Amino acid sequence: MRKLIYSCTILTLLFFSSFISSSVMAQDENLPGTEYYIA
Repeated sequence: MRKLIYSCTILTLLFFSSFISSSVMAQDENLPGTEYYIA
Protein backbone atom coordinates (compact mmCIF):
# COMPACT_ATOMS: atom_id res chain seq x y z
CA MET A 1 0.00 0.00 0.00
CA ARG A 2 2.82 2.38 0.84
CA LYS A 3 4.54 1.61 -2.45
CA LEU A 4 1.37 2.58 -4.31
CA ILE A 5 1.17 5.94 -2.54
CA TYR A 6 4.90 6.46 -3.15
CA SER A 7 4.64 5.78 -6.87
CA CYS A 8 1.56 8.00 -7.20
CA THR A 9 3.42 10.83 -5.49
CA ILE A 10 6.38 10.38 -7.86
CA LEU A 11 4.08 10.46 -10.89
CA THR A 12 2.30 13.56 -9.63
CA LEU A 13 5.59 15.36 -9.03
CA LEU A 14 6.82 14.41 -12.50
CA PHE A 15 3.59 15.63 -14.06
CA PHE A 16 3.69 18.95 -12.23
CA SER A 17 7.37 19.53 -12.99
CA SER A 18 6.86 18.87 -16.70
CA PHE A 19 3.78 21.10 -16.73
CA ILE A 20 5.59 23.94 -14.96
CA SER A 21 8.64 23.67 -17.22
CA SER A 22 6.49 23.71 -20.35
CA SER A 23 4.54 26.75 -19.14
CA VAL A 24 7.81 28.53 -18.30
CA MET A 25 9.09 27.72 -21.79
CA ALA A 26 5.91 29.19 -23.30
CA GLN A 27 6.25 32.32 -21.17
CA ASP A 28 9.92 32.63 -22.11
CA GLU A 29 8.99 33.18 -25.74
CA ASN A 30 6.56 35.99 -24.91
CA LEU A 31 8.21 37.72 -21.95
CA PRO A 32 11.82 38.87 -21.89
CA GLY A 33 13.35 38.64 -18.43
CA THR A 34 11.79 35.31 -17.47
CA GLU A 35 15.29 34.26 -16.40
CA TYR A 36 14.73 36.17 -13.17
CA TYR A 37 11.84 33.88 -12.24
CA ILE A 38 13.84 30.76 -13.10
CA ALA A 39 16.89 31.93 -11.12
